[in-house]
Amino acid sequence: MKSLKAFLIKFSFSAMLLSIALSADGCVVSTQNAQPDKYQELNSEGPAMDLAKALYDQGQRISTFAARGEINYIADDARRYFRFEILTRRPGSFIFTIFDPFGQVAFKVISDGTNFSSLNYGALTCTVGSASSDNLGRVLPINLKAGDLISLLTGSLIAAPIAAARDNAAPPINSLTVQSSGNWPQSLWRLALSHDLGSTQIASFSVSDPSGFNTTLDGKYGNFSDVPLENKPGLNSYFPHNVDVRFAQNRTLSIRYSEVRLGVPLSEEIFAVQVPSGFTRIDI
Repeated sequence: MKSLKAFLIKFSFSAMLLSIALSADGCVVSTQNAQPDKYQELNSEGPAMDLAKALYDQGQRISTFAARGEINYIADDARRYFRFEILTRRPGSFIFTIFDPFGQVAFKVISDGTNFSSLNYGALTCTVGSASSDNLGRVLPINLKAGDLISLLTGSLIAAPIAAARDNAAPPINSLTVQSSGNWPQSLWRLALSHDLGSTQIASFSVSDPSGFNTTLDGKYGNFSDVPLENKPGLNSYFPHNVDVRFAQNRTLSIRYSEVRLGVPLSEEIFAVQVPSGFTRIDI
């Protein structure tokens, strides 16, 4: 299969030939007012499906991921800003660390894909439970399972696509509808493309139920660049350094990666869920 970058460039060039005006920054695509009968029939072949597969496959190739950056989180009209570090190992292991203004560890979440622990270094408490979306949603702003969270952070589809179609509705006429399997049974992803100064990127996405009316989350990936896969010399991933997500109740999460490494050596042992000495255990 062609690389995601090559496929996107070809796809976006075809769109330009149709005189489609695209925004450089893209826009959040909402499916709340979508009419399912305006889609072409969902099928398992064609350019829309090729794009969806390329996006999903690229995420699957990122077996391990290490990054640092900044997060802005807005909820209930309150804004929170913090610096963070993330280490991930597929299928569902991750360590998410938040630093205080002085660069010291303030909060850490560790998941081995099955269970997780949440460490509060100020209160010296360690919350332990299964790594379900509900439990992780108690300690993280994103209410997703561990593996789904990794896919989102690495600019991929959460689940493998099983069917896709071009969206006939306008605007944007260049959006795609993708039906996913796995952890999001029968959910619909809508993807849009943006073209700016020869740089092609997936600008926006949203996830809804099969009707297309109820949106689970939406957002966009941006600031793409080639990042080497350290475990596969000579290969790069077309990786987004900006991830913006909007949830229900107007909660928004903006991630800006300042350092990114892909395919780094990360042993499974570092993701072990344990209660450190001196911390009080809380089970949920």
